[in-house]
Amino acid sequence: MKSSETAAALMKANALMDQGKTKEAVATLEAQQKALAAQKKKMMATPGATVDNPYAAKDLDKQATAVENAKNKYDEVQKKAPPAGAAPNSPAAKPAPAKDASNKAFEDAYKASY
Repeated sequence: MKSSETAAALMKANALMDQGKTKEAVATLEAQQKALAAQKKKMMATPGATVDNPYAAKDLDKQATAVENAKNKYDEVQKKAPPAGAAPNSPAAKPAPAKDASNKAFEDAYKASY
């Protein structure tokens, strides 16, 4: 799996997060996690794959870590989400944790795409 695909998934999740669509952002990251896991499983089952390209498994691990870190941040934001109907200026409605998670995931996407 190309790191650019992981970066694209992270950026899509960021866009969803910026729109307040936390559940969709997490679903995007979960789908990418599954794709990375499947790719690694396939690679490990192929004889000589890690010998031919010793950096491939490490690259997949780095991508998986970036996605996992972003997902964990988004999960935290979901847990801290303001209650439905919270006043827009109330402390419960501040979007800072979501924006922080989005910024961190964007940094990870940038790093993953080299």
